[in-house]
Amino acid sequence: SIDRVLVGCLMGTKGIALLELGTKIPVSALTIPSTISNVTFPAAARHLANDDHDAVHQLYLQSTRAVAICAAFPLAFMVAMSFPLGVAWLGHKEELSLFPTIMSLTALWCHLHITTGPGTAVFRAMGIVSNEFLYHGLRLGGILLVLSACLLIGGVHIQSFVFGIAGGNALASTTYMVLNL
Repeated sequence: SIDRVLVGCLMGTKGIALLELGTKIPVSALTIPSTISNVTFPAAARHLANDDHDAVHQLYLQSTRAVAICAAFPLAFMVAMSFPLGVAWLGHKEELSLFPTIMSLTALWCHLHITTGPGTAVFRAMGIVSNEFLYHGLRLGGILLVLSACLLIGGVHIQSFVFGIAGGNALASTTYMVLNL
């Protein structure tokens, strides 16, 4: 992942470890809502075979809404409880003081990221796989853009990386969803 490569190059293994720990639980919480995108693909293909584009559009909106709601519960809990979860999991250590911030920001951009899944599934059903490359390009561009701004403003610190990566991913996810409408 580009975020780990960038953090590793500039912050070393401690930066990678802190980023990895802070993203572990939020990323794991995406497994359940992602299953909605998995069933969106065959449903969209069925509607497309019947040339029912209105049904495909409704499926996209309903699937995106369902993913957003399903992901909101565990991710909102993680944002609210990031400090107690960090202390319970890793102990109370000064070098882990950024863990709650990393977990909270990761949970927020993960929520936006997972809601892009139904759009990708619909485009796959249409035989348009180029949208997946578009999304990866948006993520790379978003991360580089927002991360550069954060590094210029805040300097080379793990906080700058966390805000840059989270902001870049959030920007890319939001842009992708707007383009999918």
